[in-house]
Amino acid sequence: MNGPSSKQALKTRAEILTPPNHAQAATEICILGLHGATGITPYVGFYEQKLREGCKIRIILVDPSSSVIDLWEQTRGNRTTRAYLQASLEALKLLRNISGREKKCEVRLLHIYPPFSMFAIDLYKDTGSIIVEFLGYKASIDRRPHIRLTALSDPYWFNFFRQQFEDYWMDAQVWKLDDSGQSKAQLTEHL
Repeated sequence: MNGPSSKQALKTRAEILTPPNHAQAATEICILGLHGATGITPYVGFYEQKLREGCKIRIILVDPSSSVIDLWEQTRGNRTTRAYLQASLEALKLLRNISGREKKCEVRLLHIYPPFSMFAIDLYKDTGSIIVEFLGYKASIDRRPHIRLTALSDPYWFNFFRQQFEDYWMDAQVWKLDDSGQSKAQLTEHL
C-alpha cells in the first residue's frame, strides 16, 4: 500500500494502550514529547525492567531552559511545564544510571516543541507500533486525539512518523549531566 490507510481511527487517551501494555515485548522504546510526564514518571519501574532485559530506550523532550516553554505555557494557561520536565529528567537520571556504560537509555533535548507526542516500539521491525498524540490549542490531556499505527497495517503513516522521530533525534541535543549531576544539553555533531 502506498497511500494512507482508511482503517485509522482517532482515540481518546483512555482508549489507548498504556506504555507497559504497548511495550511488553519491545526491544526498543522511543518517546517524543514536550515533557513526557504522563509517559515516563509513572512507569519508571517498567522502564527499569525493560532496560535490565536489554531493551534500548531513546527519549526526546524539550530542553527545560528553552524559551519555547513560555510560549507553550501561554497556549495552556498554566505554568507547570518546567516542573513536569524536571520530574521526567529526575526519573531519567535513575534510568540512565541503570543502563550505565551500555548507553541503553539515551535522552536528547529540543529547543522547539513538536506538534505531537509519540510513544513508539521497534521502529525497524515488522512488529513496530507507534501511538501518536496530537497536541491541541488549550486542549486538556484527556481531550487530545491519539492514533495507533503499526508497521504492517499502516506502512505509509508508520514510516512518516518513524522518520519524524529520527529527524527530531538528529536535530536534538544530547542530554548530559555534569559532575554535580546538573542537567545540560550538548549539541550533537552530524557526520
